Amino acid sequence: MSKVFKTDKGKIVFEADMIIVSDDAKTKRNVFLFLSIIWIVCGSLNILRYFDDGEEYLLWTSLVTVPLSFYILLLMILRSTKSKIPLNEIKSLKTGKVFSDEYLDIKLKSKRTRRVSRLKNREEVDTYIKTNSVL
Repeated sequence: MSKVFKTDKGKIVFEADMIIVSDDAKTKRNVFLFLSIIWIVCGSLNILRYFDDGEEYLLWTSLVTVPLSFYILLLMILRSTKSKIPLNEIKSLKTGKVFSDEYLDIKLKSKRTRRVSRLKNREEVDTYIKTNSVL
């Protein structure tokens, strides 16, 4: 017995012993990793350039972008992109909403989180999780 829920660019399948997620999480993660590394490098170079030029604009913008980029890099490192997740590896399931993005967070026992973004029916997923005691 499996239950399928749609997302914008994929689906989530709840099976008896695992959850199968098909979406573009790997691509998103790689893009964010690449961009945050680029911003860290550029911001660090701008901080070094401040000492030569003395322009405070370079310093202040870089002092904002570098820590923010480190934070995004850390978040992306702690995010999982597994597509097949056995139920014995799952610690908890939680749905949520940030602005217009409805998501499902699958917390793993390895301290990582697998986020499935852009759910079509968050309430339906939440009801399924609570009534069928997935964990």
